[in-house]
Amino acid sequence: METALRSLPAPVSGLLSRTSALLPRTKVATRRLAKFLALASMRPEERLVSYFDWADATTVRGLFRSEIVQSLRICNPLATMLETIPKSLSPLQKMLLLEQKFFLTDHNLNYTDKMSMAASVEVRVPFLDPDLMSLAACIPDKLRQRGRHGKWILKKAMGQFFRGK
Repeated sequence: METALRSLPAPVSGLLSRTSALLPRTKVATRRLAKFLALASMRPEERLVSYFDWADATTVRGLFRSEIVQSLRICNPLATMLETIPKSLSPLQKMLLLEQKFFLTDHNLNYTDKMSMAASVEVRVPFLDPDLMSLAACIPDKLRQRGRHGKWILKKAMGQFFRGK
């Protein structure tokens, strides 16, 4: 899908971005489509980090007093994420790096820790062993994902343990 967006002429991607405002945000599918279309005119790296942005700028600015909003106008909250991405990585590797550095630690692991402690349950998060993560980082993209099938090599390796269950 990313390749298709890159090949669109600027007027077409701009039209897609403007069209996103017409879609209702009441259902998950149309909300995701609207976000996808809204980001169509961005550069690939900006679009990638924008997928991690959960609230639009207008909503965020509405949470603050006017003097704070003025200082926020000069700040790009996604700039740190953009600076983190080495240009040499593939699009999939860039996405996984952002996921690991920002979303996993700040969102998933934090919530898992809080919810498990609230229920007095000890939780171990699988696949976060440093040696295993180093090995996973060396796996070529074509083995990580096949078309729309993510975690392809993991599913292939572990499939024998889960067949028929």
